[in-house]
Amino acid sequence: MPGKNALKISYSGGDVYFSQDEVISVKWIEEQTYQVHQKQASAPAIKYIEIPVNGLQITFDLAFSTTEIKLQILLDAGEELTIYYQYQADPAAHMHCVPLIDGIEAIEIWGHPIAKIEKSVTFLQSAV
Repeated sequence: MPGKNALKISYSGGDVYFSQDEVISVKWIEEQTYQVHQKQASAPAIKYIEIPVNGLQITFDLAFSTTEIKLQILLDAGEELTIYYQYQADPAAHMHCVPLIDGIEAIEIWGHPIAKIEKSVTFLQSAV
């Protein structure tokens, strides 16, 4: 059974809670679009486009059968989410964001005696 809540994610359908056992890590990130211009005589030139966007990269442990179901409900909602990322320490700290569907990474680690399956999802800030 999952322990205390680490994250609360709100959407139009209600609130979804993830326990401390279900959340492996929460990392602040900054994303920015860029172009790389290849040059024959010198090093490639990187041109940054637009302004940087803050976000969160959250890694979930899929050991509990309900974790992936809850995560899929949020991704299928297709709308802006409110993530309360420090739910234990500061229940009011939150970020409005959208999930970056192309940024999902699943890792399966097989060993003895059980398999560990993790899923990382990037959420980009949509409003301040």
